[in-house]
Amino acid sequence: MPKNSNVQAVLKELQAGITNPAEVNLSGTNLCSINLVNANLRGVNLSRANLSWANLQGADLSKAILVGANLTGAILSEAQLAEVNLSSANLSHANLSKANLSKAVAHHITLLRANLSNANLSYIELNHSNLAGAKLAYSNLEKANLHNVCLNGANLNEADLTEVNLQEAELNWAQLASSRLCKSNLQRARLTGANLHQADLTEAKLTWTELELANLTKAILLKANLNGARLTTANLTDADLSDACLEGAIFRNALLQRANLNKSNLIATDFQGANLSGASLNTNLAEADLTGAILEGAILPLSQTE
Repeated sequence: MPKNSNVQAVLKELQAGITNPAEVNLSGTNLCSINLVNANLRGVNLSRANLSWANLQGADLSKAILVGANLTGAILSEAQLAEVNLSSANLSHANLSKANLSKAVAHHITLLRANLSNANLSYIELNHSNLAGAKLAYSNLEKANLHNVCLNGANLNEADLTEVNLQEAELNWAQLASSRLCKSNLQRARLTGANLHQADLTEAKLTWTELELANLTKAILLKANLNGARLTTANLTDADLSDACLEGAIFRNALLQRANLNKSNLIATDFQGANLSGASLNTNLAEADLTGAILEGAILPLSQTE
Protein backbone atom coordinates (compact mmCIF):
# COMPACT_ATOMS: atom_id res chain seq x y z
CA MET A 1 0.00 0.00 0.00
CA PRO A 2 1.50 3.41 -0.95
CA LYS A 3 2.19 5.94 1.78
CA ASN A 4 -0.32 8.75 2.24
CA SER A 5 1.93 11.41 0.71
CA ASN A 6 2.59 9.17 -2.28
CA VAL A 7 -1.13 8.57 -2.77
CA GLN A 8 -1.85 12.30 -2.86
CA ALA A 9 0.99 12.82 -5.34
CA VAL A 10 -0.27 10.03 -7.58
CA LEU A 11 -3.81 11.41 -7.51
CA LYS A 12 -2.55 14.89 -8.45
CA GLU A 13 -0.60 13.41 -11.36
CA LEU A 14 -3.68 11.50 -12.48
CA GLN A 15 -5.81 14.63 -12.53
CA ALA A 16 -3.09 16.50 -14.36
CA GLY A 17 -2.88 13.76 -16.97
CA ILE A 18 0.78 13.10 -16.24
CA THR A 19 0.40 9.47 -15.15
CA ASN A 20 -1.16 6.65 -17.12
CA PRO A 21 -4.09 5.46 -14.92
CA ALA A 22 -3.70 1.86 -16.09
CA GLU A 23 -0.24 1.78 -14.48
CA VAL A 24 -1.41 3.05 -11.09
CA ASN A 25 -1.74 0.64 -8.16
CA LEU A 26 -3.73 2.03 -5.25
CA SER A 27 -4.81 -1.31 -3.87
CA GLY A 28 -5.54 -1.31 -0.16
CA THR A 29 -5.31 2.48 0.19
CA ASN A 30 -7.56 4.51 2.47
CA LEU A 31 -9.47 7.01 0.34
CA CYS A 32 -12.46 7.42 2.65
CA SER A 33 -14.54 10.52 1.86
CA ILE A 34 -12.11 11.65 -0.87
CA ASN A 35 -13.36 14.00 -3.58
CA LEU A 36 -12.65 12.57 -7.03
CA VAL A 37 -15.46 14.17 -9.03
CA ASN A 38 -14.93 13.62 -12.78
CA ALA A 39 -11.56 11.98 -12.08
CA ASN A 40 -9.85 9.82 -14.67
CA LEU A 41 -9.30 6.47 -12.93
CA ARG A 42 -9.64 4.29 -15.98
CA GLY A 43 -7.93 0.95 -15.39
CA VAL A 44 -6.59 1.93 -11.93
CA ASN A 45 -6.07 -0.91 -9.45
CA LEU A 46 -8.19 -0.04 -6.39
CA SER A 47 -8.72 -3.55 -5.11
CA ARG A 48 -9.48 -3.64 -1.37
CA ALA A 49 -9.30 0.17 -1.25
CA ASN A 50 -11.46 2.07 1.22
CA LEU A 51 -13.60 4.44 -0.85
CA SER A 52 -16.48 4.64 1.59
CA TRP A 53 -18.41 7.92 1.28
CA ALA A 54 -16.08 9.02 -1.54
CA ASN A 55 -17.43 11.40 -4.16
CA LEU A 56 -16.78 9.83 -7.57
CA GLN A 57 -19.59 11.52 -9.44
CA GLY A 58 -18.90 11.46 -13.17
CA ALA A 59 -15.56 9.71 -12.67
CA ASP A 60 -14.21 7.36 -15.33
CA LEU A 61 -13.50 4.01 -13.70
CA SER A 62 -13.85 1.94 -16.85
CA LYS A 63 -11.88 -1.33 -16.63
CA ALA A 64 -10.72 -0.40 -13.11
CA ILE A 65 -10.04 -3.15 -10.59
CA LEU A 66 -12.18 -2.72 -7.47
CA VAL A 67 -12.18 -6.30 -6.18
CA GLY A 68 -13.09 -6.30 -2.49
CA ALA A 69 -13.23 -2.50 -2.35
CA ASN A 70 -15.32 -0.69 0.25
CA LEU A 71 -17.62 1.78 -1.54
CA THR A 72 -20.24 2.06 1.18
CA GLY A 73 -22.21 5.28 0.73
CA ALA A 74 -20.02 6.37 -2.19
CA ILE A 75 -21.38 8.78 -4.81
CA LEU A 76 -20.96 7.25 -8.26
CA SER A 77 -23.81 8.91 -10.08
CA GLU A 78 -23.15 9.25 -13.83
CA ALA A 79 -19.81 7.47 -13.36
CA GLN A 80 -18.31 5.30 -16.11
CA LEU A 81 -17.87 1.77 -14.75
CA ALA A 82 -18.01 -0.22 -17.97
CA GLU A 83 -16.08 -3.51 -17.76
CA VAL A 84 -15.01 -2.74 -14.18
CA ASN A 85 -14.24 -5.63 -11.82
CA LEU A 86 -16.27 -5.12 -8.63
CA SER A 87 -16.34 -8.70 -7.39
CA SER A 88 -16.80 -8.97 -3.60
CA ALA A 89 -17.03 -5.16 -3.28
CA ASN A 90 -19.39 -3.46 -0.83
CA LEU A 91 -21.58 -0.72 -2.34
CA SER A 92 -24.29 -0.62 0.29
CA HIS A 93 -26.21 2.69 0.20
CA ALA A 94 -24.06 3.87 -2.73
CA ASN A 95 -25.52 6.25 -5.31
CA LEU A 96 -25.05 4.81 -8.81
CA SER A 97 -27.92 6.59 -10.50
CA LYS A 98 -27.35 7.02 -14.25
CA ALA A 99 -24.01 5.19 -13.94
CA ASN A 100 -22.75 2.99 -16.77
CA LEU A 101 -21.92 -0.53 -15.53
CA SER A 102 -22.27 -2.29 -18.85
CA LYS A 103 -20.33 -5.58 -18.99
CA ALA A 104 -19.06 -5.11 -15.44
CA VAL A 105 -17.99 -8.17 -13.46
CA ALA A 106 -19.60 -7.97 -10.04
CA HIS A 107 -19.92 -11.42 -8.49
CA HIS A 108 -20.76 -11.66 -4.78
CA ILE A 109 -21.11 -7.90 -4.29
CA THR A 110 -23.28 -6.09 -1.76
CA LEU A 111 -25.62 -3.37 -3.02
CA LEU A 112 -28.01 -3.14 -0.08
CA ARG A 113 -30.37 -0.19 -0.62
CA ALA A 114 -28.10 1.20 -3.32
CA ASN A 115 -29.52 3.67 -5.85
CA LEU A 116 -29.14 2.31 -9.40
CA SER A 117 -32.09 4.10 -10.95
CA ASN A 118 -31.64 4.87 -14.65
CA ALA A 119 -28.31 3.01 -14.61
CA ASN A 120 -26.99 0.96 -17.52
CA LEU A 121 -26.35 -2.59 -16.27
CA SER A 122 -26.66 -4.38 -19.59
CA TYR A 123 -24.59 -7.59 -19.81
CA ILE A 124 -23.40 -7.18 -16.20
CA GLU A 125 -22.33 -10.29 -14.25
CA LEU A 126 -24.00 -10.07 -10.81
CA ASN A 127 -24.14 -13.69 -9.71
CA HIS A 128 -24.81 -14.38 -6.01
CA SER A 129 -25.02 -10.68 -5.15
CA ASN A 130 -27.21 -8.91 -2.58
CA LEU A 131 -29.37 -6.07 -3.92
CA ALA A 132 -32.11 -6.19 -1.29
CA GLY A 133 -34.01 -2.91 -1.17
CA ALA A 134 -32.03 -1.47 -4.10
CA LYS A 135 -33.53 1.17 -6.39
CA LEU A 136 -33.38 0.02 -10.01
CA ALA A 137 -36.35 1.84 -11.52
CA TYR A 138 -35.91 2.64 -15.24
CA SER A 139 -32.55 0.83 -15.28
CA ASN A 140 -31.29 -1.18 -18.26
CA LEU A 141 -30.51 -4.79 -17.32
CA GLU A 142 -30.79 -6.28 -20.78
CA LYS A 143 -29.07 -9.69 -20.98
CA ALA A 144 -27.63 -9.25 -17.48
CA ASN A 145 -26.65 -12.33 -15.48
CA LEU A 146 -28.34 -12.15 -12.07
CA HIS A 147 -28.30 -15.84 -11.20
CA ASN A 148 -29.14 -16.45 -7.54
CA VAL A 149 -29.18 -12.75 -6.60
CA CYS A 150 -31.23 -11.29 -3.76
CA LEU A 151 -33.58 -8.51 -4.91
CA ASN A 152 -36.09 -8.77 -2.08
CA GLY A 153 -38.01 -5.51 -1.78
CA ALA A 154 -36.10 -3.94 -4.69
CA ASN A 155 -37.70 -1.34 -6.96
CA LEU A 156 -37.46 -2.42 -10.61
CA ASN A 157 -40.47 -0.51 -11.89
CA GLU A 158 -40.24 0.10 -15.66
CA ALA A 159 -36.80 -1.52 -15.81
CA ASP A 160 -35.64 -3.26 -18.98
CA LEU A 161 -34.89 -6.89 -18.07
CA THR A 162 -35.08 -8.31 -21.57
CA GLU A 163 -33.38 -11.74 -21.75
CA VAL A 164 -32.05 -11.34 -18.21
CA ASN A 165 -30.96 -14.43 -16.27
CA LEU A 166 -32.73 -14.47 -12.89
CA GLN A 167 -32.62 -18.19 -12.24
CA GLU A 168 -33.10 -19.00 -8.54
CA ALA A 169 -33.20 -15.30 -7.71
CA GLU A 170 -35.03 -13.88 -4.67
CA LEU A 171 -37.52 -11.17 -5.69
CA ASN A 172 -40.01 -11.43 -2.86
CA TRP A 173 -42.17 -8.29 -2.56
CA ALA A 174 -40.13 -6.62 -5.32
CA GLN A 175 -41.67 -3.86 -7.43
CA LEU A 176 -41.63 -4.77 -11.15
CA ALA A 177 -44.62 -2.80 -12.45
CA SER A 178 -44.46 -2.14 -16.21
CA SER A 179 -41.06 -3.82 -16.39
CA ARG A 180 -39.91 -5.58 -19.57
CA LEU A 181 -39.05 -9.22 -18.93
CA CYS A 182 -39.40 -10.60 -22.46
CA LYS A 183 -37.55 -13.92 -22.89
CA SER A 184 -36.20 -13.60 -19.34
CA ASN A 185 -35.15 -16.67 -17.37
CA LEU A 186 -36.88 -16.79 -13.98
CA GLN A 187 -36.76 -20.54 -13.47
CA ARG A 188 -37.11 -21.48 -9.80
CA ALA A 189 -37.04 -17.81 -8.82
CA ARG A 190 -39.04 -16.66 -5.80
CA LEU A 191 -41.43 -13.75 -6.37
CA THR A 192 -43.85 -14.08 -3.46
CA GLY A 193 -45.92 -10.90 -3.23
CA ALA A 194 -44.06 -9.27 -6.14
CA ASN A 195 -45.80 -6.49 -8.06
CA LEU A 196 -45.75 -7.33 -11.78
CA HIS A 197 -48.68 -5.13 -12.81
CA GLN A 198 -48.56 -4.61 -16.59
CA ALA A 199 -45.18 -6.34 -16.81
CA ASP A 200 -44.26 -7.85 -20.17
CA LEU A 201 -43.21 -11.49 -19.67
CA THR A 202 -43.64 -12.61 -23.28
CA GLU A 203 -41.86 -15.95 -23.80
CA ALA A 204 -40.40 -15.80 -20.30
CA LYS A 205 -39.21 -18.98 -18.58
CA LEU A 206 -41.03 -19.33 -15.25
CA THR A 207 -40.89 -23.07 -14.64
CA TRP A 208 -41.18 -23.98 -10.95
CA THR A 209 -41.24 -20.28 -10.08
CA GLU A 210 -42.88 -19.11 -6.83
CA LEU A 211 -45.49 -16.41 -7.55
CA GLU A 212 -47.81 -16.80 -4.61
CA LEU A 213 -49.66 -13.57 -3.71
CA ALA A 214 -48.05 -11.88 -6.73
CA ASN A 215 -49.81 -9.04 -8.55
CA LEU A 216 -49.90 -9.92 -12.27
CA THR A 217 -52.86 -7.77 -13.22
CA LYS A 218 -52.76 -6.88 -16.92
CA ALA A 219 -49.42 -8.69 -17.24
CA ILE A 220 -48.46 -10.13 -20.63
CA LEU A 221 -47.47 -13.80 -20.38
CA LEU A 222 -47.90 -14.65 -24.05
CA LYS A 223 -46.14 -17.95 -24.85
CA ALA A 224 -44.54 -17.93 -21.40
CA ASN A 225 -43.52 -21.23 -19.78
CA LEU A 226 -45.04 -21.57 -16.32
CA ASN A 227 -44.90 -25.35 -16.03
CA GLY A 228 -44.93 -26.29 -12.36
CA ALA A 229 -45.16 -22.64 -11.22
CA ARG A 230 -47.00 -21.82 -7.99
CA LEU A 231 -49.50 -18.94 -8.29
CA THR A 232 -51.70 -19.64 -5.27
CA THR A 233 -53.84 -16.57 -4.44
CA ALA A 234 -52.04 -14.57 -7.14
CA ASN A 235 -53.95 -11.81 -8.94
CA LEU A 236 -53.97 -12.29 -12.73
CA THR A 237 -57.01 -10.19 -13.52
CA ASP A 238 -56.95 -9.13 -17.21
CA ALA A 239 -53.64 -10.97 -17.74
CA ASP A 240 -52.74 -12.42 -21.15
CA LEU A 241 -51.72 -16.09 -20.82
CA SER A 242 -52.53 -17.09 -24.37
CA ASP A 243 -50.36 -19.84 -25.86
CA ALA A 244 -48.69 -20.22 -22.46
CA CYS A 245 -47.42 -23.53 -21.06
CA LEU A 246 -49.18 -24.05 -17.73
CA GLU A 247 -48.71 -27.78 -17.27
CA GLY A 248 -48.81 -28.65 -13.57
CA ALA A 249 -49.06 -24.98 -12.56
CA ILE A 250 -51.02 -24.19 -9.38
CA PHE A 251 -53.59 -21.38 -9.48
CA ARG A 252 -55.50 -22.31 -6.33
CA ASN A 253 -57.75 -19.45 -5.16
CA ALA A 254 -56.12 -17.16 -7.73
CA LEU A 255 -57.95 -14.26 -9.38
CA LEU A 256 -58.15 -14.72 -13.16
CA GLN A 257 -61.14 -12.56 -14.07
CA ARG A 258 -61.15 -11.72 -17.77
CA ALA A 259 -57.76 -13.41 -18.21
CA ASN A 260 -56.91 -14.71 -21.68
CA LEU A 261 -55.94 -18.40 -21.59
CA ASN A 262 -56.75 -19.21 -25.19
CA LYS A 263 -54.62 -22.01 -26.66
CA SER A 264 -52.72 -22.43 -23.40
CA ASN A 265 -51.54 -25.86 -22.22
CA LEU A 266 -53.61 -26.77 -19.14
CA ILE A 267 -52.53 -30.37 -18.59
CA ALA A 268 -52.77 -31.07 -14.83
CA THR A 269 -53.23 -27.34 -14.14
CA ASP A 270 -54.77 -26.71 -10.72
CA PHE A 271 -57.52 -24.06 -10.71
CA GLN A 272 -59.20 -25.20 -7.49
CA GLY A 273 -61.19 -22.31 -6.02
CA ALA A 274 -59.89 -19.87 -8.65
CA ASN A 275 -62.04 -17.03 -9.97
CA LEU A 276 -62.17 -17.37 -13.77
CA SER A 277 -65.26 -15.27 -14.32
CA GLY A 278 -65.20 -13.66 -17.76
CA ALA A 279 -61.98 -15.45 -18.67
CA SER A 280 -61.29 -16.69 -22.21
CA LEU A 281 -60.71 -20.45 -22.01
CA ASN A 282 -60.76 -21.52 -25.61
CA THR A 283 -58.41 -24.43 -25.02
CA ASN A 284 -58.47 -28.06 -23.90
CA LEU A 285 -59.78 -28.17 -20.34
CA ALA A 286 -60.08 -31.96 -20.13
CA GLU A 287 -57.14 -32.42 -17.79
CA ALA A 288 -57.42 -29.17 -15.81
CA ASP A 289 -58.70 -29.27 -12.23
CA LEU A 290 -61.55 -26.74 -11.99
CA THR A 291 -62.96 -27.98 -8.68
CA GLY A 292 -64.76 -25.09 -6.99
CA ALA A 293 -63.63 -22.62 -9.67
CA ILE A 294 -65.89 -19.69 -10.57
CA LEU A 295 -66.61 -19.75 -14.30
CA GLU A 296 -69.43 -17.23 -14.53
CA GLY A 297 -69.33 -15.51 -17.94
CA ALA A 298 -66.21 -17.43 -18.96
CA ILE A 299 -65.74 -18.18 -22.66
CA LEU A 300 -65.40 -21.94 -22.88
CA PRO A 301 -64.48 -24.14 -25.86
CA LEU A 302 -67.43 -25.46 -27.89
CA SER A 303 -66.92 -28.99 -26.57
CA GLN A 304 -67.52 -27.72 -23.03
CA THR A 305 -70.62 -25.72 -23.83
CA GLU A 306 -72.55 -28.32 -25.82
